[in-house]
Amino acid sequence: MRNLQVSEIANPWIVYFCLAFVSIFNPPCITDKSMSTLQDLLAQREALDRQIEETRRNARKDAVAKVMALVNEFGLSAADVFGGAARATGRPASGQAGKKVAPKYRDPATGKTWTGRGRAPTWLDGKDRAQFLIG
Repeated sequence: MRNLQVSEIANPWIVYFCLAFVSIFNPPCITDKSMSTLQDLLAQREALDRQIEETRRNARKDAVAKVMALVNEFGLSAADVFGGAARATGRPASGQAGKKVAPKYRDPATGKTWTGRGRAPTWLDGKDRAQFLIG
């Protein structure tokens, strides 16, 4: 059987239909060659991920070694390096932070107390606070 030319076929649309049919049901992306390429790419990605992780570990080790050398060289403490109890805002923490405060107000009916900090309790809402002051 000889190969026909498009000009020899009475209706060239048949050729286009056949080409479209072949490309739909035999797409080039589902060949053995492309699958092996996909597998190769996945293997390369895994190798790169391992290499990235190893490089990251080595860089971390080097950074820790440099920091330790500087700390030892200058005799620094953790408070020197990290600022002791410094806040994230860069300001030093006040000496009052986290300390308990004596209550200023007491409910005579229940004996509940309030320090005067934060939201006022419901038993104090709409009332004169002076009558609930403690001593």
